Amino acid sequence: MRASGGNLLLNDSAWFGDRAGDRFRRDVLDQPGVRSAVVLVGLNDIGFSEVELPTYRPNPDQSPAELIAGYRELIGQARAAGVRITGATIMPFKGAEYHTPTAEAKRREVNAWIRASGEFDAVADFATALADPSDPDALLPATTAATTSTRTTRAIARWPPPSTSPRCDRAPLGPAAVSPPS
Repeated sequence: MRASGGNLLLNDSAWFGDRAGDRFRRDVLDQPGVRSAVVLVGLNDIGFSEVELPTYRPNPDQSPAELIAGYRELIGQARAAGVRITGATIMPFKGAEYHTPTAEAKRREVNAWIRASGEFDAVADFATALADPSDPDALLPATTAATTSTRTTRAIARWPPPSTSPRCDRAPLGPAAVSPPS
């Protein structure tokens, strides 16, 4: 399994590298033997527009429609390469410096599209799996930036769940797929 982290879906960044649309071919599709990909990106595009920090530039205000167009670009690239693509929902980020009501509304709209559009071959619902049941806009209380990465990586590595069919069409990833940090 390969993973790229910290980048943006729609914009290149001096701090975070090439946008996902440009990296996807090189880092995923051009790798020998790739049959499927999980796309977990978009939080930085949403959050960075909410604060003014040098490391968050460029930080244009991206609409959900622009983010969805970016996902569709990745879906098209994957389909053209014969690679199965799973869309992962954007995880909660309440408590982060860039969490605002506007950013949260964007996250919810993009996640609703990821879950319901049918455009991805499957959906990994990390937002639900890692959300605090008492505050769905926040991560589980025991989840930190370090454990989020570990939990998410473990969940991706175990996905699709063994209880689903070999194709796993539209099989959601549920809370049982996320193990506690070790």
